[in-house]
Amino acid sequence: MSIQVHVGQCGIQLGAAYWRLAAASSPAPPSPSSHLYHPNGGAARCILVDSEPKVVHSVTSSSAFQPAHIHVEQSGRGNNWARGYALHLTRGSSSSRPTQEGEELVELAMASLQRELETLDCYQGTVVTHALGGGTGSGLGCRVLERLRDVYPKAYVVAASVAPSCLRGDSPLQNYNAILTLRCLHEVVDAVIYKDNDELLRTATHWKAARLENGAVVNDEQRVTLADLNSLAAADLAGLLFPTTAAGASRPFDFGKLLQDVCPMPAAKMLDVRSGVWRDRGVDETTSRKRQPSAASTTASMPLFHAPIVAQASSLSLQHQRSADFDASLLLLERLMRQTTQSFPRAEHATLASTVVVRGFSPPTTEANRFTRQLGAVVDAAFPAVRWRSTAPIASNTTITYSSAAPFPTLRASTSATLCVNNGHFLPTTRHLLQRARRQFHVQAYVHWYKQFGLEDADFHEAFEQCDALIRDYETLLR
Repeated sequence: MSIQVHVGQCGIQLGAAYWRLAAASSPAPPSPSSHLYHPNGGAARCILVDSEPKVVHSVTSSSAFQPAHIHVEQSGRGNNWARGYALHLTRGSSSSRPTQEGEELVELAMASLQRELETLDCYQGTVVTHALGGGTGSGLGCRVLERLRDVYPKAYVVAASVAPSCLRGDSPLQNYNAILTLRCLHEVVDAVIYKDNDELLRTATHWKAARLENGAVVNDEQRVTLADLNSLAAADLAGLLFPTTAAGASRPFDFGKLLQDVCPMPAAKMLDVRSGVWRDRGVDETTSRKRQPSAASTTASMPLFHAPIVAQASSLSLQHQRSADFDASLLLLERLMRQTTQSFPRAEHATLASTVVVRGFSPPTTEANRFTRQLGAVVDAAFPAVRWRSTAPIASNTTITYSSAAPFPTLRASTSATLCVNNGHFLPTTRHLLQRARRQFHVQAYVHWYKQFGLEDADFHEAFEQCDALIRDYETLLR
């Protein structure tokens, strides 16, 4: 089982969207076998950490969060990685040490984690959600990640990291922050689920417009909001990280299987994850649409997904229940899989590996091989394997996991397909951030703000070199 740690404004807002989806997927109250919530009280297995209270107060009105596991300060981190990491340089000394303020916040979070672990039968690892561009999510997030690795060296650590916008960033420090954080991720974590703010905005804009009726005018309430981006990213995380159900038994997210499937070597750990759903348009919704001149206000409030397909009835689940026509079910799944693959940007390289989690459908044993082979072929066609893997004696570059439980039943999402791909999708934004950070550093722009908290020129050079090495390693592997 795993624990979630949400750090900074972005990490906490993304975490709040994730737990809203969890509430839409879990019984109320949670069953004793729930892997997401405590069976007694229904509190989420997560920890919230931030350096200012505004965002925390806006999301913690929900009873899903335990007050004892919410740690917040009043000062903020000023979009400064060094201040978030809480370094303080003693005058006249070249050594740096954590400040008491930052150290206390991290230790409070680690104490909460220890209390959470004591309630688990088996602890596999931790998922940390944070941003690369801010001060708290980047700097303090790195401190939390390093402490997790130091205190629990045998446990898995996965980061869900949101990269800043390369087109409309809101801070001149985001380039430094992102590069310094990527250096930490490269050294510390086992896998990085890398989300690009610009790509999230493009996808949310496309699907939010598509959900409106033809000719409908997009008003202020229907424009893409930060909540839309968070729900889109949260749906991707949920499709991958939520427990799976097989043969009536619920199983927690398996860190080891993910790394085995899509991280063939330690240097290749940057993952792109996207979820497509098959939503049912039931009788109630159809009737309500007939009664109303416009359903835009209704559809605009629904969570966004990368590849939403709306059907007239829950045909896939009904066919499975009747065991009547598995060929038709396979065609429906192939359509969902194909549309989900199309939601990914066209990669400039081949793919190291990919894995799929199908929720809401589990083929019988006699059909499992056929389903896996044909669905894997759809993904392999969209994401061709690198040459050195395509010659290996394996049937497919894609692994598939099935879960019989519907992904988000209260949202009429009967079936979903979540694709996790390792194909270097982070390279364009990382090159851009690295190039801009180097230009700024060349003229020493804003560097004094970092030196106030203990960083030196050597720290920047090392971060640049690490990111260069990460890019080179990926380009070599993807040839």
